[in-house]
Amino acid sequence: QFLDEEEIAAEDRVIRRIALRGAASEGVAVTRADLVPEVTITVEGVYWHPVGAEDSDLLITRDIFPLAESFAAVRRAFDREGEHANKLARIFNCA
Repeated sequence: QFLDEEEIAAEDRVIRRIALRGAASEGVAVTRADLVPEVTITVEGVYWHPVGAEDSDLLITRDIFPLAESFAAVRRAFDREGEHANKLARIFNCA
């Protein structure tokens, strides 16, 4: 409705789903098993995905450096996730 009122053309709109994380009171509930990893680095550490870059369940390691090891830790976590979940991760499209 807002985009219609602002006369934003349909081809110029990007509407994404909201994850039920952080301050969101509504949205799609997602866990690490639901997300293909998108390595996210904050001052707190290396996270599985930007949608949960403040959530301890998506924290991979607090050790940021060396970066190669950070990325390797995410790869290892992804392999473990696949072994335990026995299913494919679904993509949460951010945009």
